[in-house]
Amino acid sequence: MPAAASKVVQHRVIAPLRRALQTALQGRPETLLAGVSGGPDSLCLLHGLAQLRRTLPIRLHVAHLDHGLRGQAGADDAAFVRETCRALDIPCTTERRSVSEYQATHPEVTSVEAAARNVRYSFFHDVAAAIGAAAAVTGHTLDDQAETVLMHLIRGAGSTGLRGMQADSIAQTEAGPLRVLRPLLGVSRAATPAYCRSAGLHPRDDETNQSLDFTRNRTRLHVLPVLQQLNPKVVDALAQLAVQAQQDHAYWDAEVARTLAEFGEPFQTGLLLDRRRLRSKPAALVTRVLRRAAIAVTPNAEISFDHSEALQALVNGSSGKLLWLPGIPLYALATYAHLLLVHEPLNLGSLPQPLPVAGVSEQRWGPWQVTLGPMTAATSKGHWQTPLTEEQAGRAHVGHRVPGQRYGHRKLQDALVDAGCPELLRDHLPVLTDSEGTVLWVAGLGPVASPPRSGSGPGTFLQVRPADRLLEGALRLWEGRSYNDEAR
Repeated sequence: MPAAASKVVQHRVIAPLRRALQTALQGRPETLLAGVSGGPDSLCLLHGLAQLRRTLPIRLHVAHLDHGLRGQAGADDAAFVRETCRALDIPCTTERRSVSEYQATHPEVTSVEAAARNVRYSFFHDVAAAIGAAAAVTGHTLDDQAETVLMHLIRGAGSTGLRGMQADSIAQTEAGPLRVLRPLLGVSRAATPAYCRSAGLHPRDDETNQSLDFTRNRTRLHVLPVLQQLNPKVVDALAQLAVQAQQDHAYWDAEVARTLAEFGEPFQTGLLLDRRRLRSKPAALVTRVLRRAAIAVTPNAEISFDHSEALQALVNGSSGKLLWLPGIPLYALATYAHLLLVHEPLNLGSLPQPLPVAGVSEQRWGPWQVTLGPMTAATSKGHWQTPLTEEQAGRAHVGHRVPGQRYGHRKLQDALVDAGCPELLRDHLPVLTDSEGTVLWVAGLGPVASPPRSGSGPGTFLQVRPADRLLEGALRLWEGRSYNDEAR
């Protein structure tokens, strides 16, 4: 190829590569880890990066992984990459990690492609951490982007999936977060072998790229050619769709972050969302907020459309429903005012036996702390209390509600429902009864009748307060509850 033609071919790669790196690095001197398989895309990337060392403040290191899937061919690829790096005077780390062994210990990863990606990106993370690289750089092209968008569309990944791959993103690997740059996303796949020919490079040929066992290969070899018959520029159209989706996502990302900060708060190992306020927002925003919240609670889980729909139904449905999202460790509980997302159902433990009030000074009772004595701080927060006569204190018990129990002229169940008490808490609230089993007082509801007066003295008060963090957190689900309003 004539020298002038070679410069033109290489400029079509070098120019967008330079722009992408200038945008990503903002002029900062950085070490970049180039992932190189030995194929035309990654070899083109490596050579282009080597040329840019002269004008950009970058240091290069190469990482090559033998996935253990191609036997001697995989070992030969590693040797080729090492020799190429030696010729370019670029340090190189090669390693072999078995994808088959990874799948044997990760049965939830059913696709060889997904398993290989997980292993490869964990390897990149380890090498980047060891050498202090700011990011890993991969040779994904415009055609790779189109294939990714199409596969996501076929799989039903929703608008988030239409973003495809991003030029600058954070990959969550099993080894930790990894910044990944993809500076060739605007370069067609046809340009990379042309670049290699112009530069006298001889890429390796990976025969598995023709195997129809892999979804991406079937998409590239069978699906895209059919679509190109309908639209010869379908690759460009899909890549443009990804750009538009990324722009939309940037807007929604800011809206979701603001809404989640306003309507959500940490709860134990999960999140507590304001269900009533969410219902007032557009469905497009609510769906994205729920998805972001679910990912925050279960970072490694894949939140499907069905998961999002189920959470949306909880927001708009009746209270008291508990939902386990199939396939991921996420439980959702709808109360009157909240939607709670946690790793596992809240378990407040077994119910303790009724406790005679007589003789109690301060005693642990299940998840509660029960105290009998002079009231010293009627306005203190974090506990309920009720005044007792000497006769009541000698005969009363603290227990839990029982079926059919009445709160004055009403069923206790109805009184708790009307007060907005979440179902989770109803069996665990302390209930004060007399020797006949008649309800005198319920934590959070107050006394059945007017509390007795104790003259001008301090009086005797029964006080209950949560004694463990789980119960204390669960009580937050009862919006509108108040402490000590019985002591008036």
